[in-house]
Amino acid sequence: MRKAIIFSILALILGIIASAIGWMGFGGYICGIPAIILGILAFKGKTVAKVIGVLALILGVIGAIETTTMYGVITGLKKAVETPTPEKVGEIASPSEEKGEQPIAEEKKVEGVKIYKIGDKLKIGDVIFTVHSFEQYIPTGEFAFVPEGEKLMAVEVSFRNVSDKELEISSLPIYDFYLRYQTEYGYKDAEFSLLERKKPELPHSGTLAPGKTIRGFETYSAPKDASGFQLVYRPLWGEVKAKIDLGK
Repeated sequence: MRKAIIFSILALILGIIASAIGWMGFGGYICGIPAIILGILAFKGKTVAKVIGVLALILGVIGAIETTTMYGVITGLKKAVETPTPEKVGEIASPSEEKGEQPIAEEKKVEGVKIYKIGDKLKIGDVIFTVHSFEQYIPTGEFAFVPEGEKLMAVEVSFRNVSDKELEISSLPIYDFYLRYQTEYGYKDAEFSLLERKKPELPHSGTLAPGKTIRGFETYSAPKDASGFQLVYRPLWGEVKAKIDLGK
């Protein structure tokens, strides 16, 4: 009986700790499992030991469940944040090596990021992404407006669904591509043009059926003398994973 009381008290202490810190990590297992075992051993005692043992067992189970739940949540968030690294469909030759452009080759060596060119097909998860053209956009509408000292640059891109399921367009890596240009201090991101946009625009909502493709232009605003443009794939909260040399 004395052992049962000791077991029940120890089990209760461990159960309380397990339920309190289970959400923090493996504490729910470290304290919860011994609480469950000691709680079961306390059943050999009299009523008081059994009651305490049951309470300790319940708290130990709660702690273990909290840890299991948090592990599932963390794993799910990690998978949600993780983004695939683009893979070129077809030959693997690096455009920077083919062109022999030393500045880009040096950057590739430092960052360890592959550089592609217009027309290359990059497989990113369930889609194949392609840059089709890059050009300066000069709007001709009656009320067209381009800020002084700036120019508009239009990138024509497409996404093709290569999976066997329908995809939400908003879930595609559309917003993970950024146009940037070279400055004396490094690269700087160009801003999306909110007023003047080349048509047809790349759709950002709706669904994309298996085997189907969406295609359109993204329009950016950059300084008039900007050059050395690249389209980079940089997932949210991530680093640059691929670059497309736009040749201007």
